[in-house]
Amino acid sequence: MKILLLSMFLCLVAISAQARGTIILLVDISSSITAEQMELQMNSYATAMSGIPSLRNVNIEVVEFATKPALIYSGDSDGAALAFANYKRTGPWRHGSTCLGKALTLIETMIPKLPQPVILDISGEGEANCTTHESIMQSLDNMAAQGVRVNTLYIANQSGISNDVLQVNPLAASENSNYKFFESLTRNHGFTMQADNFFDFELALFDKLILEISMLK
Repeated sequence: MKILLLSMFLCLVAISAQARGTIILLVDISSSITAEQMELQMNSYATAMSGIPSLRNVNIEVVEFATKPALIYSGDSDGAALAFANYKRTGPWRHGSTCLGKALTLIETMIPKLPQPVILDISGEGEANCTTHESIMQSLDNMAAQGVRVNTLYIANQSGISNDVLQVNPLAASENSNYKFFESLTRNHGFTMQADNFFDFELALFDKLILEISMLK
């Protein structure tokens, strides 16, 4: 009887230790992001990974993308927090173009091997500029067919918009940005959120991740 109870206990521990789904963080590190903005972005991710307790039972995949994509971390949220905290902060930031399509091609190959369900979390401040729109949409459709939900977080980098324009039309940042592009990336009833700038990114990221965790239930 004791052996049976011990076996049942060990099974329950093993089940509880399994990741309850996966969140893939697709992080923009392209050249349009300054060193200061990169600092804010990576610190925000590190804080979120360590500051949301319910993330500890979720598998985290971190993929950075610019000219070339790279999987920089795979594992639990504590390890992800360290990966973001230790990410190189010094410049110059010359990682190249915003090649989202290449990153999505990499992620497509990862999906079948990950704990299900899978949420793809795309964050960035600019539209893809080195891959055709059609290829990006095809990759997203392929992932959606596998049940992946795609959510996006647009960071409104207002540096290219004059103050005069913003005073006349406060919504100019969103209208002149690529918000609609990020919105077009969502799949399987995904959503798009906006951070007004990199200083507000952390708060938006917390809100987004908490909502995504609820979608994994």
